[in-house]
Amino acid sequence: MKRKQVQFVFFCLAFVLLAVSTLFMSGCSSKSNLLSIAITPSSQGNLAVGSTQQFKATGTYANNSTADISSQVTWVSSDTTVATISSTGSATGVAVGNTNITATQLGVTSATVRLVVVTAALSSIAVKPANPDNLELGSSLQFTAIGSYSNNSTKDVTSQVTWISSDTTIATISSAGLASSLAVGSTNITAALSGITSTPAILLVAKLSSIAITPSSPDNLAVGSKQLFTALGTYEDGSIADIRSLVTWTSSDTTIATISSVGLVTGVADGSTNITATMLGISSPPVTLSVVTPTSTPSTTSTSTATTTPSAIPKTTP
Repeated sequence: MKRKQVQFVFFCLAFVLLAVSTLFMSGCSSKSNLLSIAITPSSQGNLAVGSTQQFKATGTYANNSTADISSQVTWVSSDTTVATISSTGSATGVAVGNTNITATQLGVTSATVRLVVVTAALSSIAVKPANPDNLELGSSLQFTAIGSYSNNSTKDVTSQVTWISSDTTIATISSAGLASSLAVGSTNITAALSGITSTPAILLVAKLSSIAITPSSPDNLAVGSKQLFTALGTYEDGSIADIRSLVTWTSSDTTIATISSVGLVTGVADGSTNITATMLGISSPPVTLSVVTPTSTPSTTSTSTATTTPSAIPKTTP
């Protein structure tokens, strides 16, 4: 009797385990039964060359549940010369054209998403220099145009833009961005391309009347040391500008001191030399610069030792 009872208990336990197992497997089978895959965004706009777009794959299962399976599916671009796509769904535009994006898992493939790759769109143009110094009457100034694109890239478009001077009686500008002054006054310089126009750069044309060097009374310069000079141009309209990079710097005796194109003097040997700055036939008054050999400062070590040594000797009692 007891044996039959034990057998019955075991039979019941086996039945329960079988039922639980069946339900568990049924649930797993239902969950693992992938019905469809949807890609988002499903209607992708244009993608610029060099830009990226993140796609997402969502799986729908037989039990009506959904899950993000972007990292589990196999992503495919039908034309990798137009756009590539990573294992996580990040597409990168390679060249102008069209390609189809799909995602596949367990024999289930999503509907295709058409991706159009286009040339990056020009978003803005910057003219450099944006705040030019006064342009001396009769001289010229080179401008450049830098284009910014929708894929965050930049490019020198100086030769592609249309250059415009708002007043060609003051200054003209060539197709290569070279502005030439014709009369005293101001004009706005802009660059335009594909319907985009730069912020204007205001160009002032003035007549230079004098040049002054600072410092005008420099301290002695030690051999091997350096001294920076500045050239200030005063124009007929009363304006003053730093023209140190525009003038021609001269040292009357380069065996005493040399001077660079930006006004940096280097002491070479003992003596004196005159520094001048010249531009368009106008020269500054000369500034005399004395170059000296540094003198060594007498050492005080021996004196200090002499005065401190006696105090270190202990007094003796007679």
